[in-house]
Amino acid sequence: MDAATLRKDGCADLLPPSRLAPRPANPAPTLVVLSPTHRGAPPFSARLDALAGLAALEQVAERHGLVPTYALDHALSADGRQLEPLLALHQRGRAHLGAHLVPALTPPLDGTPPALQPGNLRRELEREKLEVLKERIGLRSGERPRVYVAARGGIGKSSPALLAEAGMCVDASPLVGFDLTAEGGPNFAEFPAGPFFYPAVPNLLGLPQSGARLSWFHGRVDGLVPVGRALGMERALPLDVGALELGALVRVLSVLVERGVGVFTLVARVEDFHGPRGADVAKRFDQLLNHVTGPMGGRLTTHMGLWDEIGHMPDVDGPYAKSRRVRS
Repeated sequence: MDAATLRKDGCADLLPPSRLAPRPANPAPTLVVLSPTHRGAPPFSARLDALAGLAALEQVAERHGLVPTYALDHALSADGRQLEPLLALHQRGRAHLGAHLVPALTPPLDGTPPALQPGNLRRELEREKLEVLKERIGLRSGERPRVYVAARGGIGKSSPALLAEAGMCVDASPLVGFDLTAEGGPNFAEFPAGPFFYPAVPNLLGLPQSGARLSWFHGRVDGLVPVGRALGMERALPLDVGALELGALVRVLSVLVERGVGVFTLVARVEDFHGPRGADVAKRFDQLLNHVTGPMGGRLTTHMGLWDEIGHMPDVDGPYAKSRRVRS
């Protein structure tokens, strides 16, 4: 790696949130859906089938009146023909477009290590890549993105200030319950599972990708949950429709509700709706949305819809209170 490309106050130095966001006025459990178009992991190259699962995802989303936030990387946003179906959905109000910063796919590319989180780049380089990505998406869609996702959860200490400077309203990068320090990323194990604000960035809403640390006992033998925790049997599970079966997804939601969380982000990657698993993932997506709006009594909204409801830090004195922290 080129030392001139990196900065010292990177992902490992990310400060915890300063304050939980206020709850939405509507008390119903609230679900938003984030649909990244790249996993942020190798191979770092443009893909000709990046949106192959879009039609299947949209079919389920439209049935439920859901508008996902599609996080675009630079390679896809520069691909005129491949992007056309998604732009058509955007123009119809059936898709919101966010920015997914994958450093290896975003100019300038000189000196950028392939598998690097954005928050570990030099501040000036992270700013430049963010600006290039934002302008490219704005040029293609006619609207600059206001929702941001860092590849591999890679938010650094000074990233929130750069996002606010770039006009971003929502940071959807944090992966609740995951400690990514072994791969150079942040430690999100102590981050709240619901919306929050970063220190000194009062108008940047953190809306994490939901998840929870669970053992086999959660939802099966709840009396043994402390035993599983003591034995180190818990592991972080993401609320990701392509990563977990329906039962596990429902358990994650149930545990978060028990812990007082009222806003959830479900990850539904476009690529997971294509190929041999595509039909199963689409069915699971449909079933989970039915569960949220049915038995849970929840509602579906968008990242920017939540921003409109709770996007400004309230003018209340006092630090982020440990007693109010909602842990995953």
